[in-house]
Amino acid sequence: MEKIFTVLHNYALIRVILIKELKLSPLEESILKIANKLTKDRPLDLQELYKKSINELKDSKNDISQAIYQLILRNYIIEGSKITKEIVLENNNRNKIYKYIFKKPGCHLRELRKELNLSPRLIAWHLKMLEKFDFIRKNKITNKMAFFDSKINLEFDKAIFTLKDPKNLKILVLILLEPGINLSDLVDNSGLKLENVRNIIKILLELNLINKKEEYGQTNFFGNLEKITPIQEILKIPELEIKPPIIRKVTPPPLATEQIKILREFDHIGGNIRFKVAVRNETPTTISKLSVMLTPTTQYRIENRIQEIDVLTPGESRGVDFTLIPLTCGKSNVFGTLSYVDTYGKPHSLTIEPKEIWIKCPLVTPQKATKLDIENWKKSLLRGAAKVYFSNIPGSQAFKIASDQISALDLAEIEIDFDKMNAIFSGTAKVTGNTMIVELNIVDSNINLEVWTSDMKQATGFIAYIKNLITVALEVTTKIVTTMDAITNKIYNAIELASRISELNNLCTNKSDINDIILVLKELNIKSNSYFPDQKVTTILTTMFNKWINELKNIKDEKIWDRTYLNLQYDILNWIEAIIILSDTTSETYFKSPNVDETTKKNIERGNADLKKQLNEMNIQYSNQILFALMVINKANGLSMYNHNFTEESLDSDLIGGFLTAIQSFGMELSKTAKETAMKNLSYEHFEILLKDGQYTVAALITSGIPNQLTVERQEKLLKRFEKEYENDLKNFVGDVGRFRTAKDLVAEIFTKEM
Repeated sequence: MEKIFTVLHNYALIRVILIKELKLSPLEESILKIANKLTKDRPLDLQELYKKSINELKDSKNDISQAIYQLILRNYIIEGSKITKEIVLENNNRNKIYKYIFKKPGCHLRELRKELNLSPRLIAWHLKMLEKFDFIRKNKITNKMAFFDSKINLEFDKAIFTLKDPKNLKILVLILLEPGINLSDLVDNSGLKLENVRNIIKILLELNLINKKEEYGQTNFFGNLEKITPIQEILKIPELEIKPPIIRKVTPPPLATEQIKILREFDHIGGNIRFKVAVRNETPTTISKLSVMLTPTTQYRIENRIQEIDVLTPGESRGVDFTLIPLTCGKSNVFGTLSYVDTYGKPHSLTIEPKEIWIKCPLVTPQKATKLDIENWKKSLLRGAAKVYFSNIPGSQAFKIASDQISALDLAEIEIDFDKMNAIFSGTAKVTGNTMIVELNIVDSNINLEVWTSDMKQATGFIAYIKNLITVALEVTTKIVTTMDAITNKIYNAIELASRISELNNLCTNKSDINDIILVLKELNIKSNSYFPDQKVTTILTTMFNKWINELKNIKDEKIWDRTYLNLQYDILNWIEAIIILSDTTSETYFKSPNVDETTKKNIERGNADLKKQLNEMNIQYSNQILFALMVINKANGLSMYNHNFTEESLDSDLIGGFLTAIQSFGMELSKTAKETAMKNLSYEHFEILLKDGQYTVAALITSGIPNQLTVERQEKLLKRFEKEYENDLKNFVGDVGRFRTAKDLVAEIFTKEM
């Protein structure tokens, strides 16, 4: 008998609301009658039903077993229940509750108690029975338990529940009646407060019931008919005359770029240059997405070349600051670019005119002084500071290099302590006669410099000059390395590269912007070639990095599917494993050397161990991330004996089980060597199916990404344990899948607790 629960457009009918209840076969009807007799005075026992059906009916044992299984599958009979689905609605109160849920899907417990005037305990009992026999389902939405007719598509639940609120429904109807309506008109026509309308719009957008479009600085809203139509009749929304979208043809007025004013200036702060750029919007309209990019010469190092300004309204000014760190003395120009989007969505760019900055390096003569003199002079002087990072050499060696370079400037040595690694120097600027004090100390891997003088411009130039001398000396020193140093560098580089690749994995896990991922891939490409020139692993990595860079560039402006991130994560695991092999091999070479440094050896061993631990954690995370569903299928008849969903989505396990059995059988039909041709893996655009044969069953593991080795091992372990623990039930299987329910503990142990 065909039941139409909702009248919808033809395309919506296909989506699930047109329900056809399959008519029971004569054998199924006969078995159901026997079940009704058995449940009159005691709970249903499936084994008793099976034996009684064999005694009373002439059909084969296999046909009876299949018929019982179909009745279980369609919730007509349930092990341990005193009733069957056929008589569930004969109870007056239960029938009343079901009819109310059928007419008003999304209702909650309090509503049912109020409208039907039944006790909470009684309602809870009947709801449990209706859910048990698949008349209804419950779904927790915004901390409320809502009830729906099980025939309604699960994907409509949140939308139905949301639109039960008259305010939400009112806003949706206004948008449907006037496609292209803006926020202001929605507030005026609804009589609701602006904040309330904004919140409702946010909810409707999240549910994909409406779309928005930016047009000339204004946001307009449109109904998503494909999403709304299937639920229109369910909620008894009145028929609406949906107007076609309003097309507003507006010619934007010209925007004069000369009306955007750019000012720039600089000053000396603590040994660095603070470069300020101010932007003023003198146009009559709002501009947005302003990006100020500074381009200094190689005389400076700049950490953040780009500063952003969200919006500038007419007449508004905003400034951004850049810190330029001088590397050498001299004169050079600093310029840049301002880009922005006008109120009509058109991009523009302007040049920030060059600004000349002169870093002067003063000549000095030595000036003798006591420590007390130094402390007194500091009280009237200005302080500038800088740091020079060093690596691959001990701190004592870095201190000696720095103190030698400062002494060469003809400054007087006031104090120097090689144990504590600090020193004080003093002098006088030849041109101005200003007193200058230089202090040096080592903290961690940084050479810290402090310059005291009465002229901050002089301090800036002097710091730049000293930093340049020290940096050059450090570079020369670090280039003088032995073969052992080169080997240890190679190991440390491998560990560093693997750590950086693991950060790329985090970007994929967080589904970060594709441009950020491309940027990291380019960085890794450069590093791998720099760290391991002429290595086989470099050729492999470079090929893979370039492949992903090109692939992501082609799709970066499109919707990025989760599978793309997962495929990249799968490759990342393989890259890190290859680098670990390289690090282990190189480490063995180092450890066999007679001149091995024990401290370095311990650091390398710890680094390799941490890397392997990190890879193991990433493999576990990836495996958990791709798990979608698990099914254990009877090899003889293709029935799903146990299924487990790792996500909130559910699958028709019997439909899929039959499909997989058919696919495997197809492979075996192609050749007499059936074991060699049985299908083991199926790959689709957004998921994979991994099949593993046992003696009695087939374990089908559905994943949203390519299975890694850990996932394969988990599946194999589950199958072995399942067949061992349920061997007797599998040998004598007659359709009672309820005996395998406890397998959920097995799944939890293997896929969760063993992590």
